[in-house]
Amino acid sequence: MNPNTATTPEELMRSRYAAFERKDFDYLVMTETNPEPMDADTKVWLASLTWCRLEIISAQGQQVEFNAYHLEQGVPYCLHERSDFVQNAQGQWLYDKGEVERIKLTIGRNDPCICQSGKKFKKCCGA
Repeated sequence: MNPNTATTPEELMRSRYAAFERKDFDYLVMTETNPEPMDADTKVWLASLTWCRLEIISAQGQQVEFNAYHLEQGVPYCLHERSDFVQNAQGQWLYDKGEVERIKLTIGRNDPCICQSGKKFKKCCGA
């Protein structure tokens, strides 16, 4: 994945979500304004998550608001974030900072799956 191909903050946000799914930590670091190597504990925690769905709520100017649904040890969560992006001198979009809220979801086994597959949670991501 080439971060130089993102022409908008929303495109970069979508590519970063895909990097979380693939556990491509190098891509995540190189698409930040202050790239620092990710510590081992953070990598282990992120690697333990199963990402289910990205929902873009709004993309206005340099900010993207989204929900990212994921599982941690089989428990469903929603990561709600308002992310700020900036363009560097070369015109490349970079993640700058975000306001994050992580919400534990209460989903019954017979409720629809958080990935919106149309299946019940127990027969899909909750299996």
